[in-house]
Amino acid sequence: MFKRIFSQLIGFCGVGMLICFAVYAQAQNDNSPENLPKNVKETVRLLLNNYEEYRENSLKDRRFKNVDIQSLLQKAKKEYGFEVKLIGKSIENRPIHLVRIGTGKTSVFLWSQMHGNEPTATGAIFDIFNFFGRPNELDSLKKEILENVSLYFIPMLNPDGAERFSRYNAVGIDLNRDARRLSSPESQLLKHIRDSLDADWGFNLHDQGRHHATQRNNPATISFLAPPFNSRRSVNKTRQNAMQLIGELNELLSEYIPERIGRYYDGYNARAFGDNIQKWGTATILVESGAYPKDPERQFVRKMNFGLLMGGFISIARKNYEKYSTASYKKIPSNRSVLKDIRLKKLTFRIFDTDISTDITINRQEIQYNENRDFYYRGSIQNVGELFMYHGHSDINCTGLRAEFGKVFRREYSSLEEMEELNFKSLLLNGYTAIRLRIKSGKPKNYVEIPSKNRSGIPKFSPFPCNIVINDAEEPKAVNLDENPSFVIYKGKEVKYILINGFLYNPKTEEPENIIYNGVIFE
Repeated sequence: MFKRIFSQLIGFCGVGMLICFAVYAQAQNDNSPENLPKNVKETVRLLLNNYEEYRENSLKDRRFKNVDIQSLLQKAKKEYGFEVKLIGKSIENRPIHLVRIGTGKTSVFLWSQMHGNEPTATGAIFDIFNFFGRPNELDSLKKEILENVSLYFIPMLNPDGAERFSRYNAVGIDLNRDARRLSSPESQLLKHIRDSLDADWGFNLHDQGRHHATQRNNPATISFLAPPFNSRRSVNKTRQNAMQLIGELNELLSEYIPERIGRYYDGYNARAFGDNIQKWGTATILVESGAYPKDPERQFVRKMNFGLLMGGFISIARKNYEKYSTASYKKIPSNRSVLKDIRLKKLTFRIFDTDISTDITINRQEIQYNENRDFYYRGSIQNVGELFMYHGHSDINCTGLRAEFGKVFRREYSSLEEMEELNFKSLLLNGYTAIRLRIKSGKPKNYVEIPSKNRSGIPKFSPFPCNIVINDAEEPKAVNLDENPSFVIYKGKEVKYILINGFLYNPKTEEPENIIYNGVIFE
């Protein structure tokens, strides 16, 4: 009797546990709307927490080309069932596509890479395609958005510019200054699609230089603008809607990039597409993707684009932006182009037997090679003097510090392979910022296969965290604009910083290979 009752109790408990587990599992997998976060901010947080699930991993950097996205467009069409149309071709006959997702009454039109070297949002667009195309736990959210909104994307408007990683199209026209004349086929396409859709909303997706800053001199990671439609910067209902949505997007992103969001300059430009599309009745939002620390390929910034665009879609579907005022837009601080890669304040160095104390700013330029798919850096001095109006990504007060020009290592080498054996940290700490490559004839052994414009068989850049001088060449020993000198910066006899090719290296806290992307070649 006791055994039977005990067995029944065990059975009831087991059934109960199974029921509890089933209820829990159902709750975990229930993607009905009532189990989703109730507000836009929490929903965006959930999306960003799961971002790696949606990320398009084939796009790993900024220099992808039109040919690289063709298979992704085919996937969007064949696997995801999106409407993908060839709407025209570029001057050099590259295809330009329009992708539609959704059946909602409200139309949202997004165009990216009208400047070919501004691809951050393009990557985010393909992440968005994966979100909507793949089954996941947020199917009910997709349904809510796509029943209320129709999304139209031109992922790459300027494929010829993307091929060159250039702002301009194949004949040097800036498409964003061609809204009135429509002299380029790409501009004509953009105008035709906007007009045929008579889109309610527009997202004009760009990148800005890494030297834009917020009021607190942080890099402006994202900047927004509701473009003006006339020189008086008037606000009608269309522009007001854009301002209200930007106010909400600023709030959404401030959790992830606080004090790194700016408001772009709002001077009216009669030739610009954003200003004209606003005038033509589409509530237009300019998004400018900028710099973020230790994110040179802007992959974290791409994630922020994914979050802000998804937040925008949800807000438009729910009309949540109506809760925000234009004041929420106007409180976003204006961004300013005041950043340099490095600012050295009150640096003292000896030149012409005189001690000079001055501020110096330095920038790095990206120089392309390998059919514009790779790049190396070349630094140069931008300004010398009292430079309080600028700030640096690396901003160093050099009061009490002195600088000496770097030295060339005493041993000479005949190949790059020999140089690989060097202890570069020890070399730099002893004041050597360059090594000499002696070429008696022909080309060095094991050289980097990047032909120089000036001499066959000499690499364009040093693959090491120091410079290379060829034969009897020397590093620059002058603090002049556009020069690229190397400095060893001392406090007493201690090496505090080393400047090579526009990179500032702190030997106490860093390894040179992690900081100095590449040195340069001096011939």
